[in-house]
Amino acid sequence: MAFGRLYERYRVLVLVAMLSLAAGWLLAARLWTLPAEGPPFNWNAVIAFAALAILSDSSFLRLSFANIGSSVAFVPFIASVMLFPHPWPMLISGVTAFTVETFVRKKPPIRVWFNTAQYMLAVGLGADVYHALGGSTIVGTFSLNWGAFLSLVSVYFIVNNGSAALVTAINSGVSVREAWNRINGSALVYDLFSSSLAILLAYLYFRWQLAGLAVLVVPLFFVRHMYQMNLQLERVNKELLELMVKAIEA
Repeated sequence: MAFGRLYERYRVLVLVAMLSLAAGWLLAARLWTLPAEGPPFNWNAVIAFAALAILSDSSFLRLSFANIGSSVAFVPFIASVMLFPHPWPMLISGVTAFTVETFVRKKPPIRVWFNTAQYMLAVGLGADVYHALGGSTIVGTFSLNWGAFLSLVSVYFIVNNGSAALVTAINSGVSVREAWNRINGSALVYDLFSSSLAILLAYLYFRWQLAGLAVLVVPLFFVRHMYQMNLQLERVNKELLELMVKAIEA
């Protein structure tokens, strides 16, 4: 039994190390660009987006499987890819994960390490695909490449949720496919739909700068409320199904 736990811990450490190496390579492989002095690229905006992401990630929902949490931090993450050059979207996601996991949720170091690498890799790979398909940071005029945006969203959720499914499968002993289905469920549909708020966030910041971020705070927490209602409905349905099965068995 002790050997089994040690082996599981070793596999988790290997997974976290692989995620960290991949995120580190993405962070160092591309040329770093400093934010310009004027909008839409400035230091105040980077700090404001990091603060919004931390606020969004702090208000997370606890899923019923494998102690996994869900938040709407992906909205500012995706919007930051549309607004800021490398490496700022990755750094915003990394600072968010480290801050929330360390000071808000008070998780052990391995959990902080994993979530930080997970967020940074998902944002970094998504940004690379976004730019490779013709997506560009918004300068001068607001324009949107739908193909690049949808690819960014898809890559982000595949990497982020896939990493969570892998570590959950290792810790719980279920298959990766089952872990993926249990973690995502119908929430993935909400995630994909809610990702459109990133377009609105990018536009609001492009149009009104920091004031635009404040406008979107209410819609973000409305989306979180929708997630909460959906999770509660799923929980009630599961309990009713279990009661029905027990009644049939009786």
